[in-house]
Amino acid sequence: MDAADSASLVFGWTRFAHFGLTVINQIKSSRSITKESQNIFCALRNDWGFSHFMPLSEVYNSSEGFLVNDTLIIEADVTVLRFSDWSYEDRKETGLAAVKSRVVDCYQDWTARLAYFMKVLNRMIPPLLDGICQCFER
Repeated sequence: MDAADSASLVFGWTRFAHFGLTVINQIKSSRSITKESQNIFCALRNDWGFSHFMPLSEVYNSSEGFLVNDTLIIEADVTVLRFSDWSYEDRKETGLAAVKSRVVDCYQDWTARLAYFMKVLNRMIPPLLDGICQCFER
């Protein structure tokens, strides 16, 4: 996902969106694959996506039901839950409240991302260490 026309938006813009992508299984719809996420988009982080969705081997395997008659169906669902654009004039009215709000939003978003990556690392490190130890044992 990418915030549209982000370069032309006013200073301090944010968009909080929930989005999902579904690759439709055309043979058995219950086997369709959906991934969902949410993100706070802003000037410094105007895009977000999935590092892995599904193996291409599944897409190209005709018996899987995703690619039928050279057609792959992808559905996208995007809901903007909150957006704000504030300018210097707004800041004169509100003081630093708008800035503090953006900082809190970004902090919460990055805290959630950090927690996710820590879970990933905690799953990756033990097998890597086992592999390294086995190399030294030989």
